[in-house]
Amino acid sequence: MPFTKESFGNAFSEAARQCGINKSAHGVRKIAATIAAENGATAHQLMAIFGWTNIRQAEVYTREAERARLAAQGIGTLDETRTSIPAPKGKVRASGEKE
Repeated sequence: MPFTKESFGNAFSEAARQCGINKSAHGVRKIAATIAAENGATAHQLMAIFGWTNIRQAEVYTREAERARLAAQGIGTLDETRTSIPAPKGKVRASGEKE
């Protein structure tokens, strides 16, 4: 018989306690949603997988995954061997002078 979200949470917590671990099933759902989003799941796919009815919950995970993907793709733009900003040729300001 399938679990409801609440009954699974209770069963998981009980099993964890029997193993000497004081944790809940929330962390399992969170890591599963994180992994799915990092593997390219859309917000609507996450909603279907986890039974969410509000897209805002799913977008928490897709935003984080997208930010990580964009950072990984964009980090190469900071490669100093491709382009660099030339140093000023003259004196920028006098020694000890504050702006």
